[in-house]
Amino acid sequence: MTTKLPQIPNVSEETVLQVVEALAQTVNVREGRVGDQLDRTVTFRDLIGLKLAQDKNQEEVHDLNKVNTMPVYTNSYDFQVQYDPTSDLTPPPQANTIVVSSTIGAIFLRWNIPSYRNHSFTEIWRSQNGNIGDAVLIAQSTTGFYTDPVETNVEYFYWLRLVSQADVRGAYSQDSVSGQAEIDPKLVIEAIEGEINSNSLTQDLQTRLLDIENTNQEILAQDVNTAIAKESEIRRNVEEGLLAQYTVKIDNNGAVSGFGLASQEIDGSVESAFIIRADKFAIVQPTSTSTTLTGTPASASIPFTVDSDGRTIIKSGVLGSASISSANIESLDASKLTVGIANGMQFNGGQAQFTDLYAGGSGSIQSSAVNTLTFSDYSMRITAHSAIFKPNYFAIKTGSDSDINITPFFVSGGAVFMYTALIQDGTITNAKIGNDIQSANYSAGSSGWRINKGGLAEFANVTLNGGTLTAGVVKSSDNKFVIDLLNKSITITS
Repeated sequence: MTTKLPQIPNVSEETVLQVVEALAQTVNVREGRVGDQLDRTVTFRDLIGLKLAQDKNQEEVHDLNKVNTMPVYTNSYDFQVQYDPTSDLTPPPQANTIVVSSTIGAIFLRWNIPSYRNHSFTEIWRSQNGNIGDAVLIAQSTTGFYTDPVETNVEYFYWLRLVSQADVRGAYSQDSVSGQAEIDPKLVIEAIEGEINSNSLTQDLQTRLLDIENTNQEILAQDVNTAIAKESEIRRNVEEGLLAQYTVKIDNNGAVSGFGLASQEIDGSVESAFIIRADKFAIVQPTSTSTTLTGTPASASIPFTVDSDGRTIIKSGVLGSASISSANIESLDASKLTVGIANGMQFNGGQAQFTDLYAGGSGSIQSSAVNTLTFSDYSMRITAHSAIFKPNYFAIKTGSDSDINITPFFVSGGAVFMYTALIQDGTITNAKIGNDIQSANYSAGSSGWRINKGGLAEFANVTLNGGTLTAGVVKSSDNKFVIDLLNKSITITS
């Protein structure tokens, strides 16, 4: 994208500051300090360095007070042949398109690598504040992805810097991006369970209805005034723990169940809670005719159920954002899947993009802030810069496994076997020919050339430019002219 330059206003006493700022921004872009490097100013010295121009003076030092002869342009430069990425000292551009996403115990970074000729890798810098002066280099990535295992409840700031194959570093990304890893849901669940179990409402729901039973017995044995006083005392004791509450409890031979709604002031702030104490809990539609809770929502009239094993069974749900520490999913339909470790038996359909791709061998997942995958061995590995295959036999086939005749080539025992090969331009250090080697236009006695493994050769014409021909017998095609070099004789037959 072209770097947008500010418009320089007309110079006046009121616009001096705006003019200076606009000029400074323009100079910074043209000098390549900010913005896209494609908008940097190219000097004649750059053209001479690229061999796109020649300096007529051929001087190493130029006098500032002297106007030198303008360079002469040339179109003889061949980028494909002469360009050396390791000697190109042009600073890489900035990587400013950075996307941050988070998961449990890790932060994902994704960025677009600007197009320049000799990219090598990207440096990832991180700090716990927005000051780049406190940032440290944490990793290098040859791709546009990086997963950073970090602590939860901590915000991290990131900057990127591109490095060329000439080991030249570009400018840091202009603005930092920040992210915070998500908390493990197990820790959240444990904390919530502890708060709920210690809640006054929970304790009240766990208490058997002995107070009411005893009060009823006392009411029968006492007069009305004494009963009212007793009831007031019970209410006063309850209100000392909770400002307001409504509970419904059932005591079945000591098994107390029910629900309660309570509100209580804690540290100057009023908090409320609604707690259900039951083996099973479900929401059932009014039109349902079911009379039992089976533990599994077999009917659409039961959208979700909480059973006695502590499981929440949801027939259908829509989640805007979720953190799941462990999941068993029979079928998953996702428009986008971002993972640190994907471990499965089969992947079917769609598209996948990997930083590194391994196949075969054995791997193991190591526990840390975020799981990491290591390989002790592998049969195939593909990275951004290399592809390695380590099987005993490798082949490309265009038919069934049993039809070996349609295998264009295969590798076995450290050797490459090719049945048919078309090579436009090839360089061979040594070659062993099993039978014949001939030109594509060879026709016996007519055109082309042919060399047989037995030593016989046929050429339409032979031209020696100052070379030496070593032979025992030289004869014409009709055998009527024979030169026997070995016996030093010439035979001519009419």
